[in-house]
Amino acid sequence: MRIFIITAVTVLIAVSAHANQADSLESILLEANTAFGKRHYQKAYDLYQIILANDSSSAKVLLNTGVSAASLGRPDEARALIEMAYRLEPKNPDIVNNLGVMLSNEGDTRGAIKLFNEALQLDTTSAVLKVNLAQEYLKRGLGLKAIPLLQSAIAIEPEEVLPKFLLANAFAGSRKPDSAEYWYLEAAKEQDNDPELYYRLGSVQRNQGKIDAAQASYEKSLALDPSQRDCHQALAMLHLDKLSYGGAEKHFYLAVKADSSYLPAWIGLGVVFQLTEQKDQFNMIANRLNELDSSYTRQILQMTEHYRKQ
Repeated sequence: MRIFIITAVTVLIAVSAHANQADSLESILLEANTAFGKRHYQKAYDLYQIILANDSSSAKVLLNTGVSAASLGRPDEARALIEMAYRLEPKNPDIVNNLGVMLSNEGDTRGAIKLFNEALQLDTTSAVLKVNLAQEYLKRGLGLKAIPLLQSAIAIEPEEVLPKFLLANAFAGSRKPDSAEYWYLEAAKEQDNDPELYYRLGSVQRNQGKIDAAQASYEKSLALDPSQRDCHQALAMLHLDKLSYGGAEKHFYLAVKADSSYLPAWIGLGVVFQLTEQKDQFNMIANRLNELDSSYTRQILQMTEHYRKQ
């Protein structure tokens, strides 16, 4: 009888301990998911590790741990975790998408395209998947493939800025500046503080011959971020085309200030100094460029002749 009682108590203690452990893990999982939802990735990662130490069979936990690891700057660990989740649930579009994102971040656009297409077959109404796939097509210069995906994403989520911006880029790359301008302006309605958006808008407006609109867009871009070398260069060239030498000189100089090794801006300054007969400044630039390649000075002289004929 004593043996039976002892055995029964031992079993009860074991069952109770197991129940307590299960309750504890459930509580930890709930806390981890809450932290993950709030983007507290370090806390989420640490808590998910406790779960995985006891049970690594949950694809969702593996995925969330992988996303947390990626956010903490651990891409190799992140990919390994997400691949484990993929092996457990290869038909889960969220997992497939995140594995595609990992490949995209590694520069494997072909692999990313394959996975994003897989995910879209599993969830045909996801705007996120359509945008992710479109971005990979744009990286490969396949704007015509990206356009219908982005148009569909906009129809699903009309308030989102990114698909509008990417659609504008796709039209710009496909040499449809009027459509590109329209979608840059639509994106700007939702997000009015993106310097790259206004720089790109200025470029398509300039390609359409809308010089005043282009100048306004470039100036808006520089007001948001005055350090943009390429935007200063574009605005300088626009001023030069208008024979506005003072504006051209100012922005070529600011482009050089942003990047002292940027040769197009030095060449532009040389052209302005020739056109305005600032001989000492021109000679200084010509000597500097001749040390690199004498053809740069010839380029300045050819451009100067072009503008003198206007």
